[in-house]
Amino acid sequence: MIHMEGHNFSLHKSTVGPKKRWVCCKWASGCRAVIITVDDTIMKYSPVLSVSKFGKPVILYEGHRFNRHSSSKGDKAFFVCVKWTAGCRASIKIFNDEIISIKNNHNHS
Repeated sequence: MIHMEGHNFSLHKSTVGPKKRWVCCKWASGCRAVIITVDDTIMKYSPVLSVSKFGKPVILYEGHRFNRHSSSKGDKAFFVCVKWTAGCRASIKIFNDEIISIKNNHNHS
């Protein structure tokens, strides 16, 4: 089991060899967060797409929360750091729930 950013990940049942795929323990509830490890080193961590308590889409990535920007249309979406109004320009662009680009330079902690 891996615990990361408030989520628990369990080893996927079909994993063999040094490369391992870990899935969020809430996979059955719709969470699609995944971690890929090779020889116990994290190689890839997919952000968590979730829903806020108000029903709005959010992304949790490396300890920061990103809210969907109002300019997002259809399959294309633009998520901005929750500190956007305070000047942080960190953002994530997705298309069909796949990340296209991440600008993860935050000016805060």
